[in-house]
Amino acid sequence: MECAQQESDDLLLRSDNGGNTYLYLEQQNGARLVVLDVTNPAHIKLAATVETELSHPYDFVQAVGGTFELIRFRDGTGIAFLDFRYAKTPRVENNRNVASEPIERLGASGYLAVARLGGIEAVNLHGRDVQVIDTAVAPQLLATVAHVPREASREETGTTFLLGDEGFTVIRRKDVEEQHAPT
Repeated sequence: MECAQQESDDLLLRSDNGGNTYLYLEQQNGARLVVLDVTNPAHIKLAATVETELSHPYDFVQAVGGTFELIRFRDGTGIAFLDFRYAKTPRVENNRNVASEPIERLGASGYLAVARLGGIEAVNLHGRDVQVIDTAVAPQLLATVAHVPREASREETGTTFLLGDEGFTVIRRKDVEEQHAPT
């Protein structure tokens, strides 16, 4: 496992649905992921070496949805997602419309983010622009709510209310609503 001994920029430990655990080593300024099967610590083995189209080092930030991991480029140029549906062959999912990191989780299938323009947070006198991102299948921008000075959430129903330029926006999480529906 010579590739595991090379300099790495970051690492991530993830388990799949089959009971296997993998250690991912980011190498060559993000251009390569070394995948080690560490399910049995006495018998660690190389599972794969995956070339990515990335050319900047990044940090693993947090799990998003069931199979994605948010990554942030260290040079401040933005974010991307790694898709781990196939644990041994992760791939980059770079949704150009989703340019912000999560500021608030919406269960396991979404998050709110502050929109960024040119690497800086989009804030003005009327509030910030908030992106609503769905991560149920692949990270997807659902809406951008402009100039949000206030927000409120109701945990019992999973509902988030954003006050913006065009009135208020309601973000519903139907899975939570169904769990707490009166019978």
